[in-house]
Amino acid sequence: MKGSSVQPSRSLTAVVERIVWHEPGPVLTRTKLVKLVYLVDRQSVVECNRQFTGVEYVNYFQGPYADPIIEAVEELHDERLRITSTKASMGRFFDHHWTEDEPPTALPSEEREIVDSVVAEFGEMDTADLVEWVQDLPEVKSTQKYGTIRFDAVRNGEEVNEEAI
Repeated sequence: MKGSSVQPSRSLTAVVERIVWHEPGPVLTRTKLVKLVYLVDRQSVVECNRQFTGVEYVNYFQGPYADPIIEAVEELHDERLRITSTKASMGRFFDHHWTEDEPPTALPSEEREIVDSVVAEFGEMDTADLVEWVQDLPEVKSTQKYGTIRFDAVRNGEEVNEEAI
C-alpha cells in the first residue's frame, strides 16, 4: 500500500467531495484528484499550521500519492460520485463526476475556503501540467521515490515559494 491505509477520515471524504463537486477542468482524473487533495493539505499547513486530511503521502511515480484518497473515492462511488473508467495506453483512465444536486458535506469555512482556492487556482490545469508542477515543489523534490513526503519544511516556512502554493 502506498501512503497510510486506514478508513478514510470524515475530513478527507469531505475534501474529496468538495473537489469533485467543483468539477475542475474538462476531466478530473484520479491522478489530478490526488494532486488537488495534496495541494489542499499543503495549503492548510501553510495557512493553518495543520493538515486537514491527516493523510500520509508517499512520493510515487507521479509525485504525492496516498491510498486513503482512492479509498475515499471508492467509498463515495455510486453513492454521490460517478466514475467513468476507460482503457488507456498505460492502464485505466478514470473521470470523476458529482451525481447529486445537493452540494457536498459541509466543511468548516476555513477548510472550504482553502479547498475552493486550490480548485480555483489549479482546477483547470491539465493533469500532466499539474503533476509536473507538484513534482517541482521543494518537499516533493527532496523526497526519495517511495519515501514519505514531510510537510515540516512547509510548516516551518522553509523553502516555501509563495508562487508554489
